[in-house]
Amino acid sequence: KGGGWGQGGNSWGGGNNYTKIQNPEKTVWIGNIAAGTKFQELLELAKQVGDAKWAEVRKTTGVIGFTSAEEAASAVASLNGAQLGGSTLEADLWAKASKQAS
Repeated sequence: KGGGWGQGGNSWGGGNNYTKIQNPEKTVWIGNIAAGTKFQELLELAKQVGDAKWAEVRKTTGVIGFTSAEEAASAVASLNGAQLGGSTLEADLWAKASKQAS
């Protein structure tokens, strides 16, 4: 629905080459990450809202892997609008986000 995802190098899908995604249904996409944010900071925030196992950051987007699809869905609700490094994060399920990008 608008927003222009996929334009100007901000693609949600494979354009960011995230290496750890093996279970898209357990993965959460994160947008609007402050420049310079480390994956450890994102992972620490994610562990506050669910059973997060790993995180990756690429410029201003990232992904977080959870132990189950239910954990991921719950985390989206908690992380969408959360603050990290002075930025208000956007969150969505990876499977949903990557379908919208194609």
